[in-house]
Amino acid sequence: MHDHSLIAYVSIAPDLSKRQSEVFEVFRSGKQYTDRTVAQMLGLEINQVTGRIAELIAKGKIFEAGVIKENGRPRRLCQVVKQTLF
Repeated sequence: MHDHSLIAYVSIAPDLSKRQSEVFEVFRSGKQYTDRTVAQMLGLEINQVTGRIAELIAKGKIFEAGVIKENGRPRRLCQVVKQTLF
């Protein structure tokens, strides 16, 4: 991990709950994920993840990057907000 990545993470980590931090950690890869994918990756129920993703969106940590269809149903794709240190 790069030093600047660690600094950026530590700077936002204190304002996140434990569950929000767990969910946010998934997005640190920079990839886009659906709520369902995040739930599966963390071994959680979908209802344990959707609220945390909504909270992270409200805090400006991640954003809704688009929508895909899974099994004929629309699913939001979210990803981390790119932040700079300067």
